[in-house]
Amino acid sequence: MRSDIDRIGDIRASIERCLEYRLYLDEERGPTGRMAYDAVLRRLAVS
Repeated sequence: MRSDIDRIGDIRASIERCLEYRLYLDEERGPTGRMAYDAVLRRLAVS
């Protein structure tokens, strides 16, 4: 089992990745925007 410190680190890393994806969340980006949205949802679910 992972420690609380490790889990918090995982959550912070997921948040950082989500912030990287935000540039691609614009609806005008078509499939890329949908893929970024899906990636954010997966990151949030895993964390």
